[in-house]
Amino acid sequence: MNARAGIGLSVGRDRLRMSTVTASTDSFQVLGPVGAASFGRAVELGGRRQRCLLSLLLVEPGRTVSSDRLIDELWQGDAPPSAEGTLRVYVSRLRATLGDSSLAASPPGYVLDIEPEQVDAWRFERMYAEGRDALARGAAGMAADRLTAALALWRGPAFADVRDSGLLAREASRLDELRIAALEERIEADLLLGRHSALVGELERLVAEEPLRERLWRQLLTALHRSQRQADALAAYRRARQILADGLGVDPSEELQALERAVLRQDLDPVATPAQRNSIPAPVTSLLGREREVAEVAELLRTHRLVTLSGVGGAGKTRIALELGTRQAGSWTGGVWFVDLTANDDPRSPANAVCRALGVRERPDLSAMDTLVEHCRDAELLIVLDNCEHVLTACAQVVHAVLRSSPFVRVLATSRIPLGEPGEIDYAVEPLPTPTDDLSLDRISEFASVRIFLERGRAVRRDLASTATHMMSVARICRELDGLPLAIELAAARAKSLSVEDIADRIDDRFRLLRSRHQSASPRHQTLRATFDWSYELLEADERELLAGVSVFAGGFTLDSVSAVLCQGDVARADELVSRLVDVSLVVVTPGSGRVRYGLLQTVREYAAARLAASGRPDLVRRSHAEYFLDVAEHARTEGREGKAEALDLLDAERENLHSAMRWTLAAGSDLAVPLAAWLWRYWLVRGHRRQGLEWLEQALSLPTAVPGPLRSMALAGAALFARLLGDDARAETFALEGVALGRAAGPPRALTVSLNVLTTLAARAGDFERAAGHCEESVAVARSAGDVRLEAVALFVLAEALLHDGRYADVRDVGSRALALARTSGDPEVISIVLARLGIAAALEHLPDEAAEHLTEALEHARALHFLETAGWCCEGLALVAAERRDFVRAARLLGAGESLRREGGSTIQPAEAAVRQVTLGTLRPALPADLLQLALEAGRALTPDAASAEALAGDHVL
Repeated sequence: MNARAGIGLSVGRDRLRMSTVTASTDSFQVLGPVGAASFGRAVELGGRRQRCLLSLLLVEPGRTVSSDRLIDELWQGDAPPSAEGTLRVYVSRLRATLGDSSLAASPPGYVLDIEPEQVDAWRFERMYAEGRDALARGAAGMAADRLTAALALWRGPAFADVRDSGLLAREASRLDELRIAALEERIEADLLLGRHSALVGELERLVAEEPLRERLWRQLLTALHRSQRQADALAAYRRARQILADGLGVDPSEELQALERAVLRQDLDPVATPAQRNSIPAPVTSLLGREREVAEVAELLRTHRLVTLSGVGGAGKTRIALELGTRQAGSWTGGVWFVDLTANDDPRSPANAVCRALGVRERPDLSAMDTLVEHCRDAELLIVLDNCEHVLTACAQVVHAVLRSSPFVRVLATSRIPLGEPGEIDYAVEPLPTPTDDLSLDRISEFASVRIFLERGRAVRRDLASTATHMMSVARICRELDGLPLAIELAAARAKSLSVEDIADRIDDRFRLLRSRHQSASPRHQTLRATFDWSYELLEADERELLAGVSVFAGGFTLDSVSAVLCQGDVARADELVSRLVDVSLVVVTPGSGRVRYGLLQTVREYAAARLAASGRPDLVRRSHAEYFLDVAEHARTEGREGKAEALDLLDAERENLHSAMRWTLAAGSDLAVPLAAWLWRYWLVRGHRRQGLEWLEQALSLPTAVPGPLRSMALAGAALFARLLGDDARAETFALEGVALGRAAGPPRALTVSLNVLTTLAARAGDFERAAGHCEESVAVARSAGDVRLEAVALFVLAEALLHDGRYADVRDVGSRALALARTSGDPEVISIVLARLGIAAALEHLPDEAAEHLTEALEHARALHFLETAGWCCEGLALVAAERRDFVRAARLLGAGESLRREGGSTIQPAEAAVRQVTLGTLRPALPADLLQLALEAGRALTPDAASAEALAGDHVL
């Protein structure tokens, strides 16, 4: 693999990073009202003096401004005795407003420690200087580009809201003068480019606004004369002469008078527009959804000499480069030159291909590289190098030689791998956004990915996607193809012979489906497989092996998981290989906090999975994957006080991997199936995956594989509990009885108590409370023998819950209080939460609202922190009854709706206690509220998110 050397920048849609420095994302505006932005969002700067303070520091960013000078400017020589202390307050407030440490004390004053480029005035002056210099050397196109960009930064008069007097007034005046000078220079450049007719209207407005600037009058006369409007030009001269005489008491300058004489003689030389040569192929299709990228890359090319568009194959790098080259063709006196390096017949020497594209003749006494360097030495041109990845090292050498010797050359490269040259900007071209499956029809059509499919598809089938159902299929196609423009275009091309529903249904077989019939297309763009084959063949053997291997991961992966599954525990090796695949855009870094996670686009994953299948080792890798995530599940314990939240976070992050491993172990009939299900069922319980969990547990338990007794006992306990919670008492009893028998023989205590607790509930449901108490006593004894207070508390809770469902509230208070005392001793928030919730519901049904509210509020706080939806649902329904008792009827109805929604989302069914709460609450609400208002409040509660529902239940009175 080629080395990726050098220190460069990497730019994505929303990021700019340097490998050695982390730059601030703040930007500051003074070309108009003073402003600041952090991460793209405007910052509220506060009062006038605070904005003045910021402005004074922005005049000289990065330099210390003394406190004396700041005080003098802020109070204009009339500072109060407390000025120094007040200044410190302003500084403190401003620092808090900016939200970072860039504003610092620097005796004898303060400094705003930022890069000048973060200030729009500094960027304006830089681009103004570049444009003026380009104009001086005859590069009118580049001058117009730079000056137009510079002027676009202005939003009004400089320091518009703080420019009353002093330093800021002087600085504002200076910048305003530079603005009009830049405008005159830009107009001069446009005149040299032959844009005189388009300038007339603008110049007429400008001479009305700035009547004493003679240069504008000269430019107006020139534009009118070259537009064949001699009479208008002479009339403009007479107006200028009168205004200058009235305003300044002077005659027009000799230069303006000479221009009038030239107009009279009609001997003004016509503009000599420089001949523009370029080799940019004309696009044959429109560019959709990439305006932001084109604008960002154009801005980068103004300040950097080498910009590389990187990204996965089919992301649209070449198309963006072509669009940018087309738009910039008039900005380079030496032209814009497109070089397709896939067409180079000598891959060892890209210099030959560049020479041919630029029309540079070979010289017998010089190599192609030296000939190219000599040709470019004093030229001002843009070279677009397309598809550099297969000749990366040689291409980097050519770029290095040209840029080192040619100060006015810029290079825009496209490559799946950055060139690695010093100063290179790596701009990551990402796939287009795609609509989610819950968007409305009008929102779907707003996505560029959808518009591409429709435009390309309707080129072959005019009635494509004429219904809402069709549009939903189009959205699915774009989503399944990861927003990759090439894949979407290939899919759209199939619309000639297939309906959008057919295409959507066959999209899982994308590498067979997506083929181009256009013979003019590049071979590597004629099929989706060829596009990825091109990238794959550029990899080295170990990179290919790792890419195929990571296809087994679902929902992303970490370096630790790759190391364990694919690199025999060698984290350094995993880091090296994953970093290489990130460099070539086949692996992506997924956003999020904490440790870095990586992922694959679905299209890349399917390609890699096909490569893994062809390698003959998929089962070996799959088993390694399952073994690793079995270890994750075993060590991420979700019961007990310590580490519960962290364990749940870890399991949430790896949920798709865990479930993928579960599915594979079942399909393969692996001996890992029961252990994995045994360690995961508590997570499924907490997160509401009960029906799916029961199905997986049953399948695992039915496999004819040898499994240690304790693990099978754990799996039986989970199956029994899930069946009981889902209301299937017969299956629950079967699993529980087998679990008790095996648990008594093999353990572990936790599994045995769970199975006994299920039998406790089943006996109570059958009305046999004596038998229920016996099961509970055995469960308590097992817990005490194991020294596990938490298990003892849970055993008592189960009996208390059974008593609650039977309406025996006094017994609930007795048994539940004992369970609560043990739960508090164990310190486990989950057990505390469920016990309090059941005690609270019992108190609510006993019409003890204060006691109920106390219990339910504490229970809900724990449930909310742990994201336990079922328990939160119990609490909301209990608090609904409390609100109804307190005659807060609308809030009661909302909480009742919220509880119903939370219970359903938590995967549980309604139980007798909840049914009783709902019946009593609705019985109170129906006579108190009109039917339509009651229904409206219930629906409003059902629509609340889990967090919003919990927040409302914990809050005070609520107004609908």
